[in-house]
Amino acid sequence: MEAFFLLVFSLVLGLGGIALVAWLLASGQSTTFDGLFLTFVALVLSLVFLLNFYWTSRSQEFHQWLTNRGPREKESALENPEDSRNSKGGKPA
Repeated sequence: MEAFFLLVFSLVLGLGGIALVAWLLASGQSTTFDGLFLTFVALVLSLVFLLNFYWTSRSQEFHQWLTNRGPREKESALENPEDSRNSKGGKPA
């Protein structure tokens, strides 16, 4: 689950940095020294987060989470219904 949140977080920040650069170029603020520095910083941070997105999406942990997230939880609840009842504090009859 944490691999999924890391993936989404990295994608949002990477695309946000690119959107900031596009806004700086469209508004003409990238022609000043401060604008150039902000553009450079936003591009570097976007590169870092998008590389992290790429790395996480290609990782074994993420693929394992994708393949095992749904059916395994349902199967374990169906195989041991008494365990799920006992874990909630109920007493078996």
